[in-house]
Amino acid sequence: MAMTIMNNSGAMMALGQAKKNDTSLGKQLKKVSSGMKINGAGDDAAGYSISERMRVRIRGLYQCDDNTKTGFNMLNLASQAINEQVQVMQKLKENALKASDDTYSQVDRDILQSESDHLMDELDAIAYGTNYNGISLLDGKERGKESFKFDSSGPPKNNAFPLVAGTNMVPTMSVPPVQAHDLDTYRVVTPTTRLYDPNNNGALFTSTPPVGTQVWLEPPTTNAQGQTVNPSYTATLGTEPGSGNLAAYGTPSGKNAFPLDYSTFTGAIPADFNQEGFALCCTACNQFINVIFDETAPAGNLDRQNDKGNIALLVGIGGTSTTADINQAMWTALSSHYPTSGNTIKIRDGHDIDFTRFPNGAGGFDYVMFRPSSSDDRNSGGASLGSHLAVYDGVKGSLQDTSLMKPEKKMVVQGDTKGSLDTRFMLPNTTVSVLFPSDESRWQLDPEEEDYPKDDEWSSDYSNLPMEEKRLKWRNEVWPYTKKGAGRDGSNLRTRQMAEKFLDDIDQAMKYLLASNTTVGAQLQRLEAMNSNLVTNHENTQAAESTIRDANMAKEMTGYTKANILTQSAQAMLAQANQNSSNVLSLLQ
Repeated sequence: MAMTIMNNSGAMMALGQAKKNDTSLGKQLKKVSSGMKINGAGDDAAGYSISERMRVRIRGLYQCDDNTKTGFNMLNLASQAINEQVQVMQKLKENALKASDDTYSQVDRDILQSESDHLMDELDAIAYGTNYNGISLLDGKERGKESFKFDSSGPPKNNAFPLVAGTNMVPTMSVPPVQAHDLDTYRVVTPTTRLYDPNNNGALFTSTPPVGTQVWLEPPTTNAQGQTVNPSYTATLGTEPGSGNLAAYGTPSGKNAFPLDYSTFTGAIPADFNQEGFALCCTACNQFINVIFDETAPAGNLDRQNDKGNIALLVGIGGTSTTADINQAMWTALSSHYPTSGNTIKIRDGHDIDFTRFPNGAGGFDYVMFRPSSSDDRNSGGASLGSHLAVYDGVKGSLQDTSLMKPEKKMVVQGDTKGSLDTRFMLPNTTVSVLFPSDESRWQLDPEEEDYPKDDEWSSDYSNLPMEEKRLKWRNEVWPYTKKGAGRDGSNLRTRQMAEKFLDDIDQAMKYLLASNTTVGAQLQRLEAMNSNLVTNHENTQAAESTIRDANMAKEMTGYTKANILTQSAQAMLAQANQNSSNVLSLLQ
């Protein structure tokens, strides 16, 4: 070794090794003290990433485990409440059996009626009073089958935006109609259209004249006698509603037409068209036809309703996105009910009205118009509606919401695994209005066509029965929901006949309660299985995370001891290297 005093390479080498040993000792000390072999991304980047994802999942599984437990408690509470209602129902049936027996006097039946009224109140009290964490469980309802009933006596409703071309829309049905053009002589004018001047012996215009000019669409002709024959009508140049194109219209002939114009519409389709529309009315008799757009029905669907001779045509526009789609939906809907001739639908509902569309040359059509038909025979002598036709830019009348409600409430228990994510459960409505529904009930309780068994699915109990009787028997015995027509009017037990009828109502209500509790019980079993699966997932994920992250303490202690000894050794050698440099001083004596 060179004897130098400026640089002590041996000491520097020992110092560097001491630092490395000290770093290794620090890592080993951290692993031993934390119990984990991965304490940061620097220890094992891939292992750190995998284990952190597992930790997120473990915490999620732990929370979902709690969710299923609270969900189980909630459903169990609902099940116990329904069971209490079953007990009340049993007492009601006892009273009904007593009241249907002639050994009981009228005084006895009155007492039984009073007791039963209180029992019915208790059924409602249980349904409305059962809640979990402030959440009511047994009085839920959800919107079911949607339906609307047209009421012609309702007030008129203006459109949020104009649908009919023009500015003088009639506010009522008792004023003259909007004046428009005769459709028989309508023609779009382009720069190449040949126009003739009636004020200059039919001379050809050399350029397109301005709006308002009187024109002929054909030149004069000469007959066999050499006489000049002018065209059958004189047209006036105007603008095409909705597009602004130049168009020629014939001299008005009393057949007023009302073009639909969407040029000012800037809203959303179909949402802003929903429940909007227009009414066509004969001012001579004040009967009218409404065209009302309905975004809840598929495009082109027609629901025709008649109220006191006034018609509502509900045109489905669901799924539309343009005004051209709206026009097409209207054409499809109206042509499904009324006769069609070319581009005209003949609406025949008390008065003859033509619905006409104008092709745009691209396979579609730009706009549509309504007008009285020339073949209307309502008046004596076959006169058309003529000036009696009025239009209302809005709905004349109103749609009453008669949609049915499902007697249930859907709730979500949140799981973490693919099989339990957003798990939906149903809580039945067990209020008296569902247990004993009246004829006017708006609950959706009757089976649809697809609910009945298929032809090859009927059991032997239904053999040799006509289909109508099969369905009635199945409805009464198998279908879980109650029948309408029960009600509670405080006189169910006052006569033997009424008590016998009430027995059938009780059987239907009991069937519904038992079916409801069976459904809740099945959901409780599902929650138990769901919780068990979550626990298993939690255990296995935790074990996998442990394999990646947890330290083998025996191995890490061995490494710690080794690093500790090496650190001490490096420190000793550093001292020895520093001492060796002092030997150079002997050469300077």
